Amino acid sequence: MAYRRLTGADLERLEQWRGLGRHMAGYYGQETELTPEGMDRVFGLWLDDDRPKVAPVDFACAFGALLGDCLSERFQFEWARIEDEQGEDFCLKAANGWETYPIQYVWKRVAPYADEDRAPFVGACEMFAGRVPARA
Repeated sequence: MAYRRLTGADLERLEQWRGLGRHMAGYYGQETELTPEGMDRVFGLWLDDDRPKVAPVDFACAFGALLGDCLSERFQFEWARIEDEQGEDFCLKAANGWETYPIQYVWKRVAPYADEDRAPFVGACEMFAGRVPARA
């Protein structure tokens, strides 16, 4: 397993996903601040929307990027890329050695086989509270 810093292309991809996430938040919830609670509200509205909507994989990338940013703001996480025998992915690495995969975390909640977790974003923040040092 190897980590690397984000490249310009990686940063650009994250910014595109953030833009999609902000657009979706405005469409579903008029959220101006994308707090975990606000992201959970948008997630619920997206799940319940019977109209054609953004594909689950796009939702996972968009809201995974926003979740990663939220975790990075609250805790001592930094964005990175990880490569292992299964491929390469975005991740967050913490100063104390913890790591998480916010895009995969969201994907597991929007994929067709997902459970009915209706508050995954608040849950993600609660999971790391007290385990990863908070930002000063």
